[in-house]
Amino acid sequence: IYLNGASDNEILDNTVLSGPVGIEIWNGSSSNALTGNEIEGNHQGVLVGLNSTGTDIIGNVIRLGYEGIALDSPGAKIYNNYLDNTVNVWLGPYAGANEWNTTRQPGDRIEDVAGVEIGGNYWKGPDPYSENCTDAQADGFCDSPYTIGASNVDALPLSDGYDFMEISACPYSIGSAGNYGLSQDLETAGTCITVNASDVVLDCAGYTIRGTDGTGYGVVNSGFDNVTVVGCDVSGFDVGIFYTNPGYNGADNGWIYGSQLSSNRDGIKLYWCAGNDVVNNATSGNTGAGIALTWFSNGNTLSGNVADLNPSGLWIQDSSSNVIAGNDLSSNRFGAYLYSAYASNNQFSGNTIRSNTESGVRIDFSGNNSFANDVVSDNALWDFTSGGMSVNTATDLTVGPNVLSFTGLDVSLKSVATGPTDPPGYRNIGRYVEAVGNSESSWLNLDIRYLDVDVSAEMSESTLRIWKNSGTWTDTGFFTENGVDTAGNVVFADITSFGSLFAPLGYTGTCSDDTPLGQCSAQQPLYCSATEGLIPLCQTCGCPSSLECIADGTCVDASRPPRPRFQTQTPDPDSVFLDSADPSGEE
Repeated sequence: IYLNGASDNEILDNTVLSGPVGIEIWNGSSSNALTGNEIEGNHQGVLVGLNSTGTDIIGNVIRLGYEGIALDSPGAKIYNNYLDNTVNVWLGPYAGANEWNTTRQPGDRIEDVAGVEIGGNYWKGPDPYSENCTDAQADGFCDSPYTIGASNVDALPLSDGYDFMEISACPYSIGSAGNYGLSQDLETAGTCITVNASDVVLDCAGYTIRGTDGTGYGVVNSGFDNVTVVGCDVSGFDVGIFYTNPGYNGADNGWIYGSQLSSNRDGIKLYWCAGNDVVNNATSGNTGAGIALTWFSNGNTLSGNVADLNPSGLWIQDSSSNVIAGNDLSSNRFGAYLYSAYASNNQFSGNTIRSNTESGVRIDFSGNNSFANDVVSDNALWDFTSGGMSVNTATDLTVGPNVLSFTGLDVSLKSVATGPTDPPGYRNIGRYVEAVGNSESSWLNLDIRYLDVDVSAEMSESTLRIWKNSGTWTDTGFFTENGVDTAGNVVFADITSFGSLFAPLGYTGTCSDDTPLGQCSAQQPLYCSATEGLIPLCQTCGCPSSLECIADGTCVDASRPPRPRFQTQTPDPDSVFLDSADPSGEE
């Protein structure tokens, strides 16, 4: 595989065998990523040549070659690779500084090397550092870094020394630092595993933890730092995995990774703890929240999680400054629900929040939260709704076919597929937003993005404005500012009057069939009225042949006999009218 002057590519999941060079990155090919490749028996496994900066080499097996990685450009990130070659790394004169490990974190190690966390690389070959290094903690990392060359050091080389203490029954209390792992499925009433020590790794290895009475916790960290829980399948508890802080000082800087939580009240819950990473978990069918951040759980990161079929996919109460990125919070009652004045300054980005049975995002009394590049669409009631005097901001939020940016106080909005007939002389661009205010003080600064292809040839782009429809279209009386940025393809309005549909419309000077205002349509007898749109007006526009004009402006078939005219007659008081319920007329 050869890249020459080609940047921003991903080389993924290939098998490259027995060549002079397995993968060659050359001649200014920058910011490329090599991931999940099997590169075996080549003279050079990976060659990164001059001016090819910023190469990511992550999660590859590179073995049985002469040189595993030949590096002559700086800025590479190289970790979680399995290296078994005569010379694992050759550094050229322009190699510069490169990163040989990521931060220590839960993840799948390369080539089934034992352990539940990733960091640096596995070093084998003539200098089998990973096999021979000291790992006194048996945590799967060498105690000392591996030096490749100047400014090139693997600070977290993987080791063969991973070991753990087995848990085969519960209740079980972890009272000292170290690695722990399940050896079989567990079942109990009440709480199963309690963590009473810092610096603990618990690997459930996919085994199940089942609660029999809906009480207690599957795994509870009762106030200790640097606790990692990996690969658990937990159901039937009050809370599946619970990080809590009874002393208001602890349960910080841990990980909850790759676990499945179902049929609990809450799947994952953090209570007064900070700096934790909740990553790649699946929470489904719980009776409360899939994931809950409560009572001053600040500064945590949630990423890559899937929460569905819960009353709330994500519940945030009294917790601020959390990062919620790349999660799927779809098919719940509420995708994300933020509650209370202290649920503020949370940052959402890149999440998918769709098809929830009430609202995608609901915010009550919580302000200064931000949303960026999220998909919030196809939710039953509202895609986004806020109340309780809360101001929140969204940037490039995908809502149906719309891409919206807004800041608003106490507003609800959703995408609408179609709108009413356009007013005469104006044309929509296929972007409709329903928005309502939830308090007397509500306001909404709304930007609606559009594409060049949305603007028809007969439309003057500079005339695009956001119009309001509450039964009829109007472009006045509902805003303090209304305009268009034609360079940025954004129509904007600062809205102060709600209860309506909003849509960008541009002036065409035509009716819906492209007939200019004040002229007859090609479809007789229609006339393009500046106030009424297309109307029948045969007196001005005539009729097709064989039809004749009548007083109401329409055309009728001249060959038909005239309709008979009926005179209204006074009924004979002696007439007998039969009851429709008794066709015989009998009493």
